[in-house]
Amino acid sequence: ANQTRRSFLYRVAQGDVNFSSNVDISKAAADIVRALLRRKPSDRISLAEVKHMAWLQGHLPPLAASF
Repeated sequence: ANQTRRSFLYRVAQGDVNFSSNVDISKAAADIVRALLRRKPSDRISLAEVKHMAWLQGHLPPLAASF
């Protein structure tokens, strides 16, 4: 398990964020995770951009939309 965690963290640090078929995550949610974990900070999406992504729009309670 420890080796798996190190391997995962190494791949994330390299910008290799892929989800295997045994991970239960929607394409829209995976898109947000990939956009947040881009290797170069300047390539990552901002909070303002996250707010407008399709998956989050479908999962935010009404009052949370104002954050």
